[in-house]
Amino acid sequence: MRNAMGPLQHIREEATVFCNSETEYLQASDIDRTNVALLRFHLGFFDCYVVNMKAMAGVGIIALGSILATTDDEDSITVRADCLSNVIDFTFEDVGQFPLLCSWCIEWCIMC
Repeated sequence: MRNAMGPLQHIREEATVFCNSETEYLQASDIDRTNVALLRFHLGFFDCYVVNMKAMAGVGIIALGSILATTDDEDSITVRADCLSNVIDFTFEDVGQFPLLCSWCIEWCIMC
């Protein structure tokens, strides 16, 4: 992530599966048989996002390079991703029981 970042702006109004008009839609591929889900972020105007994903089951650790996130007590996953490239692809795997994704949304962004 960049060292110099602007203020944190709250852009979430409710937990829905669409972003505000200044970002592109967040898509998820189908869950495959290898217990790996691929999520693709089409990043728009903002430098950094905090994305909350809700799971039906317990979730292990998410990892992409230096991006690490774990669930909290509510099975909510927080991921921080920058947009040095236009699209960030990553996988997340459950250690144990694979999660069933039911909803996700972009909740926070960090302005340039």
